[in-house]
Amino acid sequence: MGLGLFFLLLSLGMLASHGIESILTKRVNIMEQYSGDAMLLIQLLSHVFGLILPAFILSKTRNSIKVYLGAFKIDYNQVFYSLLLLIVSLPIINLLTIVNLKIPLSEFLNGREKELEDLIKQFLQMDGISDLMIRLIIIAIIPAIGEEWIFRGIVQNQLIRFFNHPWIGLMVTAIIFSGIHMQFQGFLPRFGLGIILGYCYLKTNSLFYPVLLHLLFNAFQILMVYWMGVDAMEQDQTLNSNWTLLIIPSIISIPVIYWISKNISFKEKYF
Repeated sequence: MGLGLFFLLLSLGMLASHGIESILTKRVNIMEQYSGDAMLLIQLLSHVFGLILPAFILSKTRNSIKVYLGAFKIDYNQVFYSLLLLIVSLPIINLLTIVNLKIPLSEFLNGREKELEDLIKQFLQMDGISDLMIRLIIIAIIPAIGEEWIFRGIVQNQLIRFFNHPWIGLMVTAIIFSGIHMQFQGFLPRFGLGIILGYCYLKTNSLFYPVLLHLLFNAFQILMVYWMGVDAMEQDQTLNSNWTLLIIPSIISIPVIYWISKNISFKEKYF
């Protein structure tokens, strides 16, 4: 949901204003320094000024970016296939999540993951529909626009031009997209999600589809927490720890994904 990226942007701000010691001391106590509402405001500002504004400026001033950004168009037939692609890919993403959780981490990284988990819980404390709507805007909609504009609209296109190969550019972008969130226990599923989002953009030549899928993916997680409470996050992780239950659905997903790929328009300049 972009919270790891929020932490990264916040750390860079601390580095610029206070130096490296701020990252080592202040970020550890960040939840003690700011209220939940203040944290949400920082999340909003970090994505607007750290992602959306730079993407807008680059898109307006760099012809090489402007040319390859693609159109913001809506084709409801492609909306259907894009949504179907995300849905049938969920077993694979969940399988990657479980595999990722089984990778041992150092004590330092485990501590940092716990810090991010506590931050996410604080962000997702909701007492009513107004809290839900605010979080849908700040944690689902805004990050989906900013991250897709930067990673798919700019980074992926530039890497495709650099490597002169669509799949290399897409895969490297997915690695960067996942790694820059600085959430190690979510690296593999986020990498898988990055491939899906990049593929939709590559095939449709429109940022609308990856933004839509990214938004819905984030929104679904927020809605689940709203209905079940923040403690359900840990319960859900425990209930889904049996990776063998996901092998058959993941295998079945592969031919379906192949069939869907044949129904999403090709981006002719790359294929």
